[in-house]
Amino acid sequence: MALCDLCRDIPWENLPSVPTESFPSISGYPYLQDFHHWPEDSRGYLHHQSLGALRNAADNEGCGICSLILTQVELCEAELEELRPQWEAGTITQYGWPLWEMWIVKREVGGDGFWLMSTTDNDKRTVRLVAAIGLCVDDGNPLAQIIRGRPVEQYGGTSKAITRVHDWATECNQHPKCSPGDTLLPGRVVDVGDDINSPYAKLRETDGQERGNYISLSYCWGKEPQFTTTKVTLEERKRQITISDLSQTHQDVIKLARELGVRYLWIDSICICQGDYDDWERESAKMLSIYANSYLTVAASKAKDHSEGLFSETKPREYKTFEYKSGELSGQVMAFNLPIDNESGASSYVSLPDEPLSDRAWALQERVLPCRTLLYTKQQMFFECSEGFRGEDGTALDWRFVNVHDMPEGQEERKEAEGQEEEENDPKASLYESWYSLLWIYGPRKLSEASDKLPAISGLASIFAKRLNDEYVVGLWRSRLLEGLLWQSLRCRRVSEYRAPSWSWASMDGIPGLGVRAPYEEVAKILDVKIDLKGTNVYGEVTSGKLRIQAPMERLYLDVKDWDPTKPGFAYDNNPPVRTAHDETDSRFDFDFTADDAPQEALKIVKSLEGKEFFALILLKVKETDEETYHAVVVKRVDGGEEYERLGFGFIDEKALGRYVGRVIAACSNEETSTITEATQVSSLAASCPTYTGDIHLINVTRTINMTGVETLIGDITYNNDFPDDYVTFYSSTLKNVTGDLLMYGAGGKVTKTPGDLNITLPALRTIDGLGAYWGWGDISINTDPKLNIPKGLQISSGASQSAAGNLYLNVTYTYSIGVSGVDFQATGGALFTSSAEKVEREIMIFGNTGLERVELDDLKFVNYTVDIKSNSDLDYISLSLSEVGLLRVKENGRDTHLSVPNLKKLGGRSDPGRHTSGGDAGGIFRDLVNASLPSLTEVHGDDVDWFTGKLNFTSNFFSELSLPSLRTANCTLGIDENIALNDFSVPRLNYVKDLQIHDNPRLLNFTANLLKKADNINMTGPFTNVEFFGLEVITGDFYLAGDKAMDCSWFDEHFLNHIVQGSYKCVGNHTKPATERKPSTPTDEADLEDVGSKEGGNSSSGSSQGSSSGGNSGLSTGAKAGIGAGVGVAGLILLGLGAGFLIGKKTKRPPAAVSHTTESGYQKAELDGDDKPSSGVKQVHNVEASEMQDTGKSELPVSPARAELAG
Repeated sequence: MALCDLCRDIPWENLPSVPTESFPSISGYPYLQDFHHWPEDSRGYLHHQSLGALRNAADNEGCGICSLILTQVELCEAELEELRPQWEAGTITQYGWPLWEMWIVKREVGGDGFWLMSTTDNDKRTVRLVAAIGLCVDDGNPLAQIIRGRPVEQYGGTSKAITRVHDWATECNQHPKCSPGDTLLPGRVVDVGDDINSPYAKLRETDGQERGNYISLSYCWGKEPQFTTTKVTLEERKRQITISDLSQTHQDVIKLARELGVRYLWIDSICICQGDYDDWERESAKMLSIYANSYLTVAASKAKDHSEGLFSETKPREYKTFEYKSGELSGQVMAFNLPIDNESGASSYVSLPDEPLSDRAWALQERVLPCRTLLYTKQQMFFECSEGFRGEDGTALDWRFVNVHDMPEGQEERKEAEGQEEEENDPKASLYESWYSLLWIYGPRKLSEASDKLPAISGLASIFAKRLNDEYVVGLWRSRLLEGLLWQSLRCRRVSEYRAPSWSWASMDGIPGLGVRAPYEEVAKILDVKIDLKGTNVYGEVTSGKLRIQAPMERLYLDVKDWDPTKPGFAYDNNPPVRTAHDETDSRFDFDFTADDAPQEALKIVKSLEGKEFFALILLKVKETDEETYHAVVVKRVDGGEEYERLGFGFIDEKALGRYVGRVIAACSNEETSTITEATQVSSLAASCPTYTGDIHLINVTRTINMTGVETLIGDITYNNDFPDDYVTFYSSTLKNVTGDLLMYGAGGKVTKTPGDLNITLPALRTIDGLGAYWGWGDISINTDPKLNIPKGLQISSGASQSAAGNLYLNVTYTYSIGVSGVDFQATGGALFTSSAEKVEREIMIFGNTGLERVELDDLKFVNYTVDIKSNSDLDYISLSLSEVGLLRVKENGRDTHLSVPNLKKLGGRSDPGRHTSGGDAGGIFRDLVNASLPSLTEVHGDDVDWFTGKLNFTSNFFSELSLPSLRTANCTLGIDENIALNDFSVPRLNYVKDLQIHDNPRLLNFTANLLKKADNINMTGPFTNVEFFGLEVITGDFYLAGDKAMDCSWFDEHFLNHIVQGSYKCVGNHTKPATERKPSTPTDEADLEDVGSKEGGNSSSGSSQGSSSGGNSGLSTGAKAGIGAGVGVAGLILLGLGAGFLIGKKTKRPPAAVSHTTESGYQKAELDGDDKPSSGVKQVHNVEASEMQDTGKSELPVSPARAELAG
């Protein structure tokens, strides 16, 4: 290729950089500070000084480099001509027309090549980038030592392209922050096998503890059907997947994985059961770990759907070749055009705005979560990791797309100075800014299902929540909720179906602009946040969301007399003119418009507001330079009620308010604690203060404390009772919100006789930070709105003094936690602890109490982490209706303790991160019970993180029978130890156990688990005469069985020693093969199990020395029959018993009831077909009579500043 004289003399290796001291902004439109005082040679290598000279060199002299430059220059010229009318109209800023006096500088983005710059006609003070040229050489070229760019492979599946990927990954493995190592495999993976040419793959389900490398795929599904997994096809996929049946993208990633030597893949359409919402919600909530832990994420960035593949043809490039020599090295160099948009703003290289995958919402977290990503784009392959971003053609940046692995870990929230001023480089502040930046990118991306707006970013939300130590609120953060509410909608549209409340950016499609850059002061207060989830994922879909805010409100008015957004001249701003009661201000209000039809949408908003009140809800005061402005959300009432919905946001000039707005001050306030000793003082305060700011301390106010009239109390209420023999009623029919705690202290050690009762009746109460009763009461009854939210939880405790309580009643639907400890319950006939709570966010702790005989939580559906009931010396009966809990621990209570959990299906799977930092339990731990009924328990798991050990342990109990009739999966240690009366233990449906440990149960002679297919370890010692595992296919670890000397070990020697056990093997017993062939005594097939369970009669094979040798018709063991034949009925009988008032009375304070015991052992037999539970009366709640409520006779004062509830 010929070169002109100027191009032939370009000093390729010594080009000057852009003189940054003279160009403060090189991105976009750089400015020359003083053109006339800079020597020409300092600006770069002078090239052609006119467009005509450039054209002559390209067209007449045949200069290849000039022809490349000319292509870009002509494109630049055409774009400028297209913009000329807008410049002349003044609608966009004109930065000057190029003079085509061109000079060359070193390429600044990274990679080999150069930039061509030109000054402009505005006194030559503006500089434009008009062309960018890259350089590359072939592999094997001697110049490859100094030029790192290579020609782009046209197809990504060639051996050269895959070798390049392999080299990138191998080099990346040496980076300290990149090397992934073996990680936990996802719950399902595609196993591509070891044979690189095999036409088959298969879906594999892991046990959650397997480690290895896997590749995760990020791609566009498209609208056409693709190969998926459903509940119906799950088993078929596990047997075999024919690769030719897969879409091209799936086939290509399998080829890539095999070439790279990675055996496993994670592909969402195959690894998640499609059409199964529960499976989808569970797996989508794991996106964080799936993508963050993958060996490599492969992104099919250029493919519009799954059929286009990874390896499709890239956009052809025009290369111009010329000879070049550098010292002793020489060879041919290829020059090519670089995209100017990417070169002038390097972020475009990494953000890939023109790729189809960059337009999809789910793909954002799939790009942000992985440690490293391989991207197949229209232009070339790119590889990014912690060391930067690189391309085939030599493009190299020392940074990459925003990534969670590069973000700070966060820190505990600092106590910030007033005005929210933060120290520079605060990692937590940086994380909030990162979140806002991600939403800017995420907002306009498309979804196939509009309802996925929150789930598609849930993986990112979960990791931000951990690092920020903050509560997630429908896309915003609790500690910065006021700032978050002030998002600005840019080119947004509100979706037709509900998916988020109006105050959340997630209710819109489009760009949400978040973050206040200047120091600010909060002038509002969040009183209550109420979010209803569709499922269990706190970062997923919601069905409703409400905020209760205390803030100044300013009435707004439309001023649209001469306003018409459909006319020319209003195109720049379609927002209708809005003002406050004070004229001539610099305030601005932006409404949440539909982007595609803003003028018509603006007219609709105006029409909807005609004749109606709407307001600015003022949230922040922002100080920029010497001026102060107020940031507000625009709201209107919903159906004329007390709820509001968001219309937009606005900036209000201080003059527009006509008053000073400071922090929110309630109608009544007191900086110091108010001490009240008389009931009349309470009534007086309540009548005059619907909103009160400050703490209230009540001392010796006996009988009825009536706070009707107060609606909101910003502070704590503390009560001290020095009259131990009187009952106390704390009542208010109006109190809705308490931002602090309500703490009721009894007389404690001053009690001389029966302590007085405590009745808390607050029917309107919807939120209170914490609620506690301490130091000696009689019966405690708490009656509130059923939807009461107690973020800090309920605590009943002895405190530092002697404590006594009667029956305890609690009526709430939701609380953060429940704690009852160190209380001496003294109710006649046995104390009762009961709650209508349906959800406890964190834990229930009931321990160290005396006199507590019954715990009945029959409305409880869900406890997120722990239920711990221990060391209650008189506890007889525990009834829980929950279906799932992280850890259930019941131990060291009374020796007659019955446990009934009829609906419990799942144990484990999570632990309390706030309570444990290393080590802990997940699952179930049971000790000192005479009866344990868990008829529905199906699965037990350890925690998602390694250090939480899964357990299901029954140790030192007193029952003679234990059946877990529904248990199928025990991904944990299943331990049965030192249960001295146990003679029958059955797990008839158990399919997998991680670690089976059965030891020192002196009466347990027989154990069968013939449906068990897989175990990691089995270790059993005891007087066994018969042990059966006829269905067992593999033991991945060790097998140890030590039984009676007559126990048949020969069968295990034959079947286990060389075929099933992969670790060590030992069986202690009789190794002589019996004369008759050994047969299973219980079914080895699920269908047979159901058949046997439905039959009546049959001989038992458990609990005696006969074992399985009694014959093949022996049927199920006693425990198995109880679990299978009557399992469903048992739960019904237990619940029926509870409904009929079956309560266990206290054995030490009344004549003992008729409780059957076995003979001399003293241990009660745990019958699954109905417990023999004596009943006793339950003391009724002390209700407040209407006559006790004192009418103040005064109307309620208006709240100022106003409170507004924003509704979705």
